Order: sequence, then structure tokens, then C-alpha cells
Amino acid sequence: MVGYRLSQTGIAKQPFFLKSVSVNVWSVEELCWFLHRYPALIDESIVSLALTRWLAEEFHITETAIRMERGLKEGGHAEDFLLPLFSDMNYLPPRELRSLSEKIRDYRSAGPALRMKRKADALTHNRRYGKAAALYMRALEAVSGEDRKLSASIHHNCGTALMQLLEYDGACAEFEKAVEERGSAHDRKAYLTAVCLAYPEEVFLAEAARMKADASLTGEIRAEVEAAADRSRLAPDSDGDLAAVLDELRASYHVEARE
Repeated sequence: MVGYRLSQTGIAKQPFFLKSVSVNVWSVEELCWFLHRYPALIDESIVSLALTRWLAEEFHITETAIRMERGLKEGGHAEDFLLPLFSDMNYLPPRELRSLSEKIRDYRSAGPALRMKRKADALTHNRRYGKAAALYMRALEAVSGEDRKLSASIHHNCGTALMQLLEYDGACAEFEKAVEERGSAHDRKAYLTAVCLAYPEEVFLAEAARMKADASLTGEIRAEVEAAADRSRLAPDSDGDLAAVLDELRASYHVEARE
């Protein structure tokens, strides 16, 4: 990144707590990375005087803190509050700074179901699966009945979060709903993978037949599950349990739809 230097402001004596993911950050660079990577998780605990006090007290960047507070007072939105921080820290080049501002505005202008989905996606990436699953459920209640594409994407991602929580029946149900609403090969493979992980071989074969999955697909699913299990067993300090296998497969079956 243009002009970026690691920990140019140093490390704080006291961290700033990111409420959405229950994580402490210890530097301005950590904070900027999080905000840039997960704009959907910017909430009232971040857009707050608590943040500007932390910046002023821990890093003595008082002028930046004042500009942030002024931006929020005059503009009233998260981007008005945060962009002075990115600009003063020279964390992002101008093009990426504009892109971040657009992402924050786009998130704010989206409908409630899509906003909740995007936040849940970000929580899933941060391994906050319980919070994500609950938010996906709320998003499904808010989604418009005719928006089947969004509904299918939420069902799919909810299934991913539930698998991480070892709630197999719920995960299979969510993936199956995604298959019914969208019917993509990606949904079908995720559903059959969940069945393969959660149920005996005969159940997997019966569901594969019902989904009209050919031998190539069923073989691919078995190979991926077995490979993930093998890597889990070989990993240091690993019990080789199903939770580790699921973690291996998480990235492959999580959809980041840009509706």
C-alpha cells in the first residue's frame, strides 16, 4: 500500500475493543486493516467518541481525532467519521480510499436483509459462527418473498455457519433450501458434502441419487472430505475431529455474493 509503514504510530498501552467480533486491537494499523476488510462490521462502538479518545490518548493523534469528530458532526455518516483516519495515516491510496467510502455508503443504502447478510458474512469470516447463524436467520425473515437469489444465498451461508457449529440437521436443511430456490451446482455440492460429513454412507448415496449427482461429483466430495480429515489428523496439536474437518472445508462452501 502506498506510503504504508508497519506500526508507524506504535502499540497502545490499552487496546481498543472491537465489539462486533470481541477482539482487541493494539495499533492504528490493526484498526485500519479491520475497517478496510470488514466495512459491514462498522457499528456504533466504532463510530464513537470512545474511538477518538483512544486515538488521542494512546497515539497522540489529536488533530486526526478532532477531524473525525467534526466529520461525523457535519456529515453524519460512518465514512465522514473514518476517512480522516485513513487519510491521515496514509493507509490507503486515493483510489482504494474512494472505494472504501463507496462500500460503506452502499452498505448503508442496502435493504435490511442484504445488510444483515453482509454483516453475517463478515462474522463468518471472523469465525463468529453463532452470531452469524442468528443474523442469517433474521435476514431470512426480512428478505422479500420474490428475491429468491438473495434468499438462496442467505440459506447457503447459514448452512455454512451451522456446519461450523456442528448443527448438521440444520445445516443440511439450509443447504437443501438453497438448492430448491437456486438449484446451482455449488448449492448441490455443499448440500451433499454436509450429508457426507454428517450421515452414514447409505444416506449420502441415497441423497446423491435424489440430487442426480454423478459418480464424478460423489467421488470428488468423498475425496475432499477424506483429504480434509487426513490434514486434520496430521496437524500439530489436533485431535483430528470433525470440527477440524469442517474448518478445512469452510472456505470452499462459503459464498460472498455481491448482490
